[in-house]
Amino acid sequence: GGGVMEFTVLGPLEATVEGTVVALGGLKARTLLALLVMHRNTVVSTDRLAAALWGDEAPADALGGLRTYVSRLRRALGADGRLAFVGSGYRLALADDELDAARFEALLAEARQSSAVHDHDEAIAVLDAALALWRGDVLDGLDLVTLDLQAEAARLSELRVSASELRAQALLAAGRPDDAVAGLELLVHRHPEREHLTLLLMDALAVGGRRADALAAYQRLRRHLVDELGVEPSHAVQLAQHRLLTEAPAAPALTGSGGSTGPTGSIGSTGSASNGASEHAVNLPRRMTRFVGRAD
Repeated sequence: GGGVMEFTVLGPLEATVEGTVVALGGLKARTLLALLVMHRNTVVSTDRLAAALWGDEAPADALGGLRTYVSRLRRALGADGRLAFVGSGYRLALADDELDAARFEALLAEARQSSAVHDHDEAIAVLDAALALWRGDVLDGLDLVTLDLQAEAARLSELRVSASELRAQALLAAGRPDDAVAGLELLVHRHPEREHLTLLLMDALAVGGRRADALAAYQRLRRHLVDELGVEPSHAVQLAQHRLLTEAPAAPALTGSGGSTGPTGSIGSTGSASNGASEHAVNLPRRMTRFVGRAD
């Protein structure tokens, strides 16, 4: 029974029925719903549900208490048939398109297919729709440890990073390095230890003619790795930095290098007052991209 239902877990838990947000009640009611939603179409045992609600301080009649919460939830959702008692627990029936996390994963899969056939504009549009579903951290405001959902939350968060990274690669391939940079700067800020993200950012900056900023990104990564982990950047990243330093911005491209002058194959000069200097392509990003792809 019940009408069109939607649940969101990519941010605070929310339920809507026929477009109207459902008042879910307090922390225990939301905890119960979160477990049932994250394990949709699977029976969650009454023991596990009780443990998530009360921990070691379960009341004498925990089962009765649980039943009370379930019946309130059924009333709030107006969905008697969807939330069923089966054997030793409860199961919430949910279709994939009723859960934002499932929709996100489906869109990401679709974008990966578009990317694979070099339909970059389509990939970007689909990834924008996928990333727009995120409104915060997974189940923001609920205790993931108590729910034993840290692993699933981490998996979804990783997919969010993958989607953002794929979007940057698609923007770069579509000849939009400046748009790629904006998203990458945010990603690198959130994950300063991930070298392949900085490598992609250096690539995007270089393609956009921002050599000095690309070198600055390298220095930030190196500082972070040395200070936090006591290691130097990987060979691939050092090589990218070396190329940025040695291939002088105003030097003409080497003859026989394929004469690449397209947006993805060359960078213009940075910091030069003369416009003419930008004609001299430096054959950098094409080589770097190879390393970027390898980090997937």
